[in-house]
Amino acid sequence: MSAPIRFVLCLALAAPLLSGCAGTTARNQAPLTSDAVIDLPRFMGAWHVIAHIPYWPERGKVASRDEYQLRGDGRIDNDFVFRKSFDAPEQRWHGISRVVPGSNGAHWQVPAAQICLGVCTRPAHG
Repeated sequence: MSAPIRFVLCLALAAPLLSGCAGTTARNQAPLTSDAVIDLPRFMGAWHVIAHIPYWPERGKVASRDEYQLRGDGRIDNDFVFRKSFDAPEQRWHGISRVVPGSNGAHWQVPAAQICLGVCTRPAHG
């Protein structure tokens, strides 16, 4: 199957799949809350993945880690670093998260495209 046909097929399937999410009971539940206060500068750095249940963009990735760096504007550079095999070069997916105001650093918002599609961009710092 050619790439344009696969792309059109994916688009055609995306709408019904996403509409299924709209019918869940999550909207009837109270939003999650937390009294935690996160010291964001202390949380920044590399966090190695030692065990996980991979979702489809992470399948086949090894030696992975998340790297967080606080930006001057208060947002967070969020990099997922991985290899396709242990002898392959490192690759990096870059995203930018934002701390939800009033959450004491405990709740971050990540653009949906970063989560669902594994959108890759180059980080500003490297």
